[in-house]
Amino acid sequence: MLSAPRKPSSVVEDALEESELARAQQLLASTNEHERIEGLKLLGAYPSPINEVLLVRYLKSQENPNIRGTAALGLSTVGKPSVSTIDTLLSALEDSSEDVRFSALSTLEDYLIFAKQNSAIDQRIREGLRVKLQAKRLQADIQKDIDDIVHNR
Repeated sequence: MLSAPRKPSSVVEDALEESELARAQQLLASTNEHERIEGLKLLGAYPSPINEVLLVRYLKSQENPNIRGTAALGLSTVGKPSVSTIDTLLSALEDSSEDVRFSALSTLEDYLIFAKQNSAIDQRIREGLRVKLQAKRLQADIQKDIDDIVHNR
């Protein structure tokens, strides 16, 4: 069975994406922090389930807060985040780094903006934020912002 011919622009876009993702892999293998951050930004620029998993892995496993924060922000481009992604971002609200905490909250807010009200994503995030507030383990700097989201939006 013959498939429909691909549009030339689609072929070019696919080749560009493949090239950029190969570049991202090279940058992520670097020992240079700035190159690794650039690699994470490239993953975020081309959202896919695989890139989502990679960004979550970097958010969970890296010691460097700049790497974790960039991974959290990179996840903001994911259209329909997985439960694991949402839960990882909720956990990052308790990170030792203020930048990571606010990057995670920014990404969760982006998800709320684009999620349908009362959708599974909306409900999971809002419930997770409520639980974080009730646990009283949050730094004061982020507790007020989360309270505003839970009670005013």
